Amino acid sequence: IPRAIKHAEQADQLSPNTPVFIDSLAFLYIQVGKFDKSKQLIGKYINLFEKGTLQYAGALTVAVHKLKQLGDLGLASKYSDEYLKTIEKYKDRDPEKYLDSLVIAIQMGTLTTQENHVKKSLELYKSALSFCEAKLGNKYKKYSKILAGLGLTYSQLGNYSKGEAYLQKALKYEDKNAKYDQAKFEIYYGLKEVYTNIRAYDKALDVTTRASEFVKNEYGSNSNVYGSTLRDIGFIFCAMGKCEQGRKYVAEALRI
Repeated sequence: IPRAIKHAEQADQLSPNTPVFIDSLAFLYIQVGKFDKSKQLIGKYINLFEKGTLQYAGALTVAVHKLKQLGDLGLASKYSDEYLKTIEKYKDRDPEKYLDSLVIAIQMGTLTTQENHVKKSLELYKSALSFCEAKLGNKYKKYSKILAGLGLTYSQLGNYSKGEAYLQKALKYEDKNAKYDQAKFEIYYGLKEVYTNIRAYDKALDVTTRASEFVKNEYGSNSNVYGSTLRDIGFIFCAMGKCEQGRKYVAEALRI
């Protein structure tokens, strides 16, 4: 790290207003405990962007993440509020960009703290869904992500019936509007967690088997993520009292 810091400092001196150099140096200072220097660079980084722009909002996201690492939750909260005020200017100007920015911020935890993360995320996802359906409808490219976010958040709060409903709806629109990607796997995983928690093991086995086939096709039969789905299938079989079948899946998962 000391050598990396030396090179990063040299880069910053040669090109003092380059965002990527400032961001990298701030990150490295955090790693070695030079928190004051890191905080100074975070402020410098933000000021490189014009206030009110989406680029400025993106810089605030970076700043919030680093300030949370530094433990300065007060300043992180201030920048979170500034982020929200910035993107809200795009509500009427460009609803899709506003929603993109809001969904990303929710997923990255930009607008929440560790203490209020789940409840605040639910509030934000509800707001995003209401705005999306009023302005753009289900044609919005991240509609399924909002639905999935609501489903996963409700599940975390123990409301499994609403969790299942939103996740199933998200899967419907993920199938319809998007190619196979990580988002679909997360929906399958969320449904598996719901069904496991309510002991609907047949349904849990069904969605996990579908997830397993999906990741096998996407990433191959020797990928770690495929192995993790086999492990989950094995655990579900054991929960159903079919431990012999379960052991076979777990053994294959360990082999991978």
